[in-house]
Amino acid sequence: MRTNNIKFMAAALCVAISFISCQNDNYADNSDLIYLFPEFQSAQAIQTRGVASGDYSSYTPQSGDKIQAFTYYDEDKESPMYGIRTGAFTYMDGEWKSTVGCEKEASLDIYSFMPADIASASMAENGKLTLGSLKIISAKDVMYSVAAAKTKEELAAGVFHLEKIHLPVSETDKEDKVWLAMDHMFAMGTLNFKASSQYLKIRDIEITEVKVSAAKGYSAATVTYGNPTTVNFSSAACSGSSLDVDIDLPDPDATTGKVLLTEEGQDYGSFYFLPKAGLPLELTVTYNVYTKANASGDAVLTRENQKAVNSKLITIDNLKAGQSHKITVTVKPTYLYVLADEDGELELTIE
Repeated sequence: MRTNNIKFMAAALCVAISFISCQNDNYADNSDLIYLFPEFQSAQAIQTRGVASGDYSSYTPQSGDKIQAFTYYDEDKESPMYGIRTGAFTYMDGEWKSTVGCEKEASLDIYSFMPADIASASMAENGKLTLGSLKIISAKDVMYSVAAAKTKEELAAGVFHLEKIHLPVSETDKEDKVWLAMDHMFAMGTLNFKASSQYLKIRDIEITEVKVSAAKGYSAATVTYGNPTTVNFSSAACSGSSLDVDIDLPDPDATTGKVLLTEEGQDYGSFYFLPKAGLPLELTVTYNVYTKANASGDAVLTRENQKAVNSKLITIDNLKAGQSHKITVTVKPTYLYVLADEDGELELTIE
């Protein structure tokens, strides 16, 4: 495994939250209640990392993205938003939906993390977030807020308080915004597959499915919001039921229409994982094997829906949140042969 130390602890995700007048069905008798809506300002993908300290990476929302948010308000005990309230921002059908409500002219704290389904969550008034049943692997980047402000220029680490949120002039007016700076809770792994040149001279290997899994896929953590905001993972062993993440495959070969292994190697999809030494992650690859095409262009399928497993996907000890790891997987047959009707089992070697 090769580790690329890409610094983006301070290079946070930039999220703009707009205040739009909207009636909350839960408070039909309260005309002062409004919703908070997220508005992402740039088209850069979240995988674009390594920006300079003090700047902010951008994020392009994808359908189904969901940010869990908490507001804390203590000015008026009679207010329906008094204390800690929960809500979510969900991106669907090309726009954001919101269940995060507040009153106009209110001053409040706002905290958040994503994706919302990464764990069960409870928030305390002292700014401590408890994450139970925390999934140790994810197909989406796992993040938590480190600052909140009404403008980008006002963002300051550890400051989550918003003063005097006021109702916009109209429902389409997005001039008033809240910015959320978010940092990465997990590390990222990107898989690269290649095969030995000797084997590829006589066979083609088609990859049909790649999964990263854990027999016990859950842990726990606490996030303490402040300056700095800190994350503490449980020291207990992972527990609970199994968990797996499907890895995206690269585009198929233009000629064969198959995802074939090459000697040079090719990047597959990424996954995100708890930065904890000894994490019990397993890699499972489903594949087909073909003979090389003959003079007439025919290739014979010799093995179908085979599986190869590597039970030690993450082998380094010094894992940190925000690191990007390129994991090279070399596929080797357990023996080489000249001409045989059957192929040997494949071995996945992590470099």
